[in-house]
Amino acid sequence: MTRVRSRALAAPVLLALGLLALVACSGESSAPPDPGPIRLLPSEAVATIGPETRLALILKPPALAERSFDLVLPESAVLRFGYGIPHASRVEGAAGAVFRVDLDDGETLHPIFQGRVDLRDPKQQRWFDVEADLSAFAPGAVSLRFAVAPDAGKPPLGVFSDPVVQAADAPDGRRNLIIVSLDTLRARNLGSYGYGRDTSPFFDQLARQGALFENAITTSVTTGPSHMSLFTGLYPVNHGLSTGLEHKADRVQTLAETLRRAGYQTAAFTENGYIVRSRGFGRGFSEYTENRAPKRRGPGEVRLTFGQAQKWLARPPPEPFHLFIHTYEVHSPFRPPREYAELFRDDAHPGPEDPALRRQRDNYDREIRFVDDKLRELVAALDARGLRGRSLLVITADHGEEFHEHGYYQHGGAVFDESLRIPLLFLGPDVPAGRHGGQVSLIDVLPTALDYLGVEAPPETDGVSLLPAIRGE
Repeated sequence: MTRVRSRALAAPVLLALGLLALVACSGESSAPPDPGPIRLLPSEAVATIGPETRLALILKPPALAERSFDLVLPESAVLRFGYGIPHASRVEGAAGAVFRVDLDDGETLHPIFQGRVDLRDPKQQRWFDVEADLSAFAPGAVSLRFAVAPDAGKPPLGVFSDPVVQAADAPDGRRNLIIVSLDTLRARNLGSYGYGRDTSPFFDQLARQGALFENAITTSVTTGPSHMSLFTGLYPVNHGLSTGLEHKADRVQTLAETLRRAGYQTAAFTENGYIVRSRGFGRGFSEYTENRAPKRRGPGEVRLTFGQAQKWLARPPPEPFHLFIHTYEVHSPFRPPREYAELFRDDAHPGPEDPALRRQRDNYDREIRFVDDKLRELVAALDARGLRGRSLLVITADHGEEFHEHGYYQHGGAVFDESLRIPLLFLGPDVPAGRHGGQVSLIDVLPTALDYLGVEAPPETDGVSLLPAIRGE
């Protein structure tokens, strides 16, 4: 991230004194500015650069080369935003663009940031993230102006991603929400659910610290419908996705939309396949990154995806935030990294009699251990930034996998326990440790999370909050 610091000038001080004098003369008291995030984005427009789609302020010279926003800065204010040039908007003859942000304090126009994107450089075909220090002008009423101009040649379209102003390092006290979805992970292959192999030592450690549901059932044995149930708290018949190829019903509100309207910053990092923005999964996310393999379903990209999430957490993101992370790593084809190839080779754990099927099951277990190690690194990053103490962490899956226990292989063709039963774990402040045996559903995650965060759930929700059960009420 680029960090810039603005110059401290006398004009902001005079402006602040003038504002105080006006308040004193009027005899009215003035409440301090809300320390929560101030979002400047005027619409739900989106722009895509590389694998990452963001809500964006779109400026297209010469028709619309700049946009201004009036606001009141909180104490120790910082401005966070991204900028770049979408690939689809690049025109022949355009060499690049210059991006500027200026601050008008009522007397002087102060340069806050200037950056340049060179379209001829492949390394600049990405989003650039900036944090600008506005504390020299805070608190006070100002105007921020975002502008883009051609660097040379024809003017390309320039975008600023979801600019946010907030007090630096001053969370407003609300808890964050982090959901990790480990695609195709069946509960019965984890130690905390009674499995004999040591496939998940770190998850099992977390399970002893949080609320583990022993009989969590998915709503579908395919990726798209089950994840949309996670996102909406609705059964597939109500959210509109039954095969995964449909689009979410427009009337249905997602968890990310609900939290964004409540003032949360929202971001998602996903992989391949069916969880795509175009089918409604990106609704409500200010940033949505899709890591697609060259083939329709190649090996998972957990290193890349979890790594991107950790970089996002390191910015640091405005709080409160909702972060969704999804990986296909334990989905077929089962291709564990080379360093895991010998794992479980000599154990006598019972499994399929067919050698080829047993090899697939063994590789599945190795993939689980690999993801468990990556999960350890992800949670360590949360701990290093002190975020676990301010966040609700949910770890789950969309469905399981079959290895001929009932005559079926993989998933999607039958609804036996191997495919239906998924892990479900809640960890966070004020979440008592314990195991819960009652049957619950993936649709219960949304109302439980919103209940915990103190945010009202959408009126159309099929699930119920599990918080009373978690708290023993």
